[in-house]
Amino acid sequence: ISCNPIVLPRNLEYLSMQVREFDISCNELLYKRTLFPYINLFSSDSQLNVAEEWAFSFSHGGRRLRETERDCIDTEIGPLKYCPKCFEEEYKTYSEAYWHRHHQIPGVLACTKHRIILQCGQNTPLRYLEGFCSLDKSSISSIQNSNTLNTDDMEVAIQLANGIQWITDNFESAHKLWLQYTSCFREVYFHLLVKKGFVTKHRVILFAQ
Repeated sequence: ISCNPIVLPRNLEYLSMQVREFDISCNELLYKRTLFPYINLFSSDSQLNVAEEWAFSFSHGGRRLRETERDCIDTEIGPLKYCPKCFEEEYKTYSEAYWHRHHQIPGVLACTKHRIILQCGQNTPLRYLEGFCSLDKSSISSIQNSNTLNTDDMEVAIQLANGIQWITDNFESAHKLWLQYTSCFREVYFHLLVKKGFVTKHRVILFAQ
């Protein structure tokens, strides 16, 4: 099994050894600097162990994973996204810019710091497998996303992005809540589907919707 290294890179144990002077642990790399919290929020403890083992091991070592275990190490994402104002500020301050983990999570449409729509870079999912994808001027598309959100829609986008940010920053607490109240969350979700008219009260999906 192979997996998108942008979603969940490997060799994190080796990487933590290389940045030992900055006191960055394997767990911090995994939970704070990858999409691990996003793809594993609803995973079981055994699936978490599989994903951690995968991320910490060398690319050409460790046990082979079954196809059924793919969900805890990989997911579909589109082109990498960035905030133009973050890009400008980082280049001005550090002479380089970087991809923000939070910006790559599906459902995050706006930068919560600058309250503007995120733009898509030229790095497509296929190119992720070709090597390191830096955020520089060659990564930026000359065609900018001209879509805009009105004040109300932007507020919703910011609230959604902030909620996703809280979950990824507080993964341990969010994951424990999910495991403890799984049935409750499912019932709330079902109630919202009924309210929106996507299913009936007898749990029949309305395909026309």
